Amino acid sequence: MRKCQVNKRKKYLIQKVFQTKVIFFVLLLIVLSSIISGIILYKRTNIDLGFHYGEAHSKLKNTGEILLPNVLVGNIIAIIFIGAASIVFTILLSHKIAGPLHRFEKNAEQIARGDLTIVTKLRQNDQIHGLAESFSKMTIELREKLLGIKKGSDELPGLLKKIQRLSRQEHVSSKDLSGISQQLSQINETLQNSLNNFKL
Repeated sequence: MRKCQVNKRKKYLIQKVFQTKVIFFVLLLIVLSSIISGIILYKRTNIDLGFHYGEAHSKLKNTGEILLPNVLVGNIIAIIFIGAASIVFTILLSHKIAGPLHRFEKNAEQIARGDLTIVTKLRQNDQIHGLAESFSKMTIELREKLLGIKKGSDELPGLLKKIQRLSRQEHVSSKDLSGISQQLSQINETLQNSLNNFKL
């Protein structure tokens, strides 16, 4: 039984379109949340500080002029740091999903070509381990069912030679014919039992 090698991934963008969409979506949420928080902070402090300054009859500057640069700089810095962290986090998170899906895709292609020795193994931190176990179980059960069919078909050439040998004889005993008939029945039963496992 051949097992899939489990090694360290060298490519982090396996499903580039999927991972890029996830990164874009996360960054869009960060930018929108920063803009909304900046607007809320600006509006809220403009009203509160304006009221308190007006109350004290001293107004140095318009609060908007004081807060706007600070809010913008703070949000730009937050967007850069949170954006960079989100990109790394998103790539790693989506890689834990896209990587195993890529492995399933490659294994399914090999199985479609008839290689039933494949066992799907995922890294310990990858998601969807249950699916990998079910996929491997499916492959093992298919292999066992096909081995039953192969066993029955492997017996046919020997039986065919026996029939050819008997056909060259002038007299064939009923014992020989009965033995061949019994062997054919057993092979037929083995093949039928194996084929009954499949729904076609």
